[in-house]
Amino acid sequence: MQEIIDTHNHLWQYEDNDFFSWIQEGMDVLRQDFSINQLEQTLQANGVAGSLLVHAVARLDESKVLLALAEKHNMVRGVVGWCDIVAGAETVKAQIQELRACGNKLKGIRYLSQGLPPEHLLSDSFVEGVREVGRAGLVYELLVTTEQLDAAAELVKQAEETNFILEHIAKPPIKAREIHPWAEKINGLAASPRVACKISGMVTEADWQQWKPADFVPYLDTVYEAFGQERLIFGSDWPMLLVATDYGGVKGIITAWVATHKEIDSDKIFADNARRIYHLD
Repeated sequence: MQEIIDTHNHLWQYEDNDFFSWIQEGMDVLRQDFSINQLEQTLQANGVAGSLLVHAVARLDESKVLLALAEKHNMVRGVVGWCDIVAGAETVKAQIQELRACGNKLKGIRYLSQGLPPEHLLSDSFVEGVREVGRAGLVYELLVTTEQLDAAAELVKQAEETNFILEHIAKPPIKAREIHPWAEKINGLAASPRVACKISGMVTEADWQQWKPADFVPYLDTVYEAFGQERLIFGSDWPMLLVATDYGGVKGIITAWVATHKEIDSDKIFADNARRIYHLD
C-alpha cells in the first residue's frame, strides 16, 4: 500500500462553539478542543500521510480558519468548507470567493442537511446553490441520512454541473442491523457516475460498546457493489470516532474488509480515488 489520505477529519475549539450542544451522555470524550497538532500526531501514529479537513460548524469563519491552517501544514491536502447553500447561487458564489481568498486548498463544500426535511434538498435556491459549487470546480458533499437519499438522488439529477460525495455512507441503522430500505436507496444514488461514497462514520452508527468488525460487512459490501472500487474513498471521521473506538479501530475495519476482496486495489480506496475526485496536488 502506498500513502494513505484520510478524507474526513474535524477540528474544533469546544468552549467557543454553542454548536456542540448536541454532545450527549456517553460522548464526554468529545467535550474538549481538538487541534491540528493532535490530528497530525494521530495520523502519524497510524501511518496516514495526508488529511482533508471538513468543517464542523455552519459558519464561514470556521472554514476560513481551516483554510489558513491548510496553508501552514503540508499534511492537510484540502478543506471541505461550509457555504449557505440554501441562500442560492449568488450567495454561494460570493462565499466561495471569500473562502478562496484565505487559501488555495478549498476542495469541496457541504451543508448540514442531516436532520432537515428531505424536501429542502430540492428547493430552487438549494439546487442553484449546489450547481454553483460545481461551476466553481468543487465537489459537493452530501451529509444525508436514509430518509433523505431519494431527494439526494433527485438533487444529483438536477445539478448536472456538480460532482458529489456521499458522506458516512448515509448513516444506515447499523446498531439495529437493518439494511433495507437503505440498500435500495443507496443503489438509486449510485446510479449516477458523478457520485462517490466516503467510507466513514460507521462506528458512530453501531453499538459503541459492543460492535464487531463483522457488523459493518453487509454495509461495506453494499456500497462496494453500488459504487465499485473507483468511487469509494476512506475517511475516519476523527475525532467523532472516539465515542466508539480509537483511530486504529476504524482504519482496521476498512483494512480488514478490503483484504477479503482480493480484486480490490487498496491504493484506490485509501488514496488514489481521493486524489482524483478532489483534484489534490
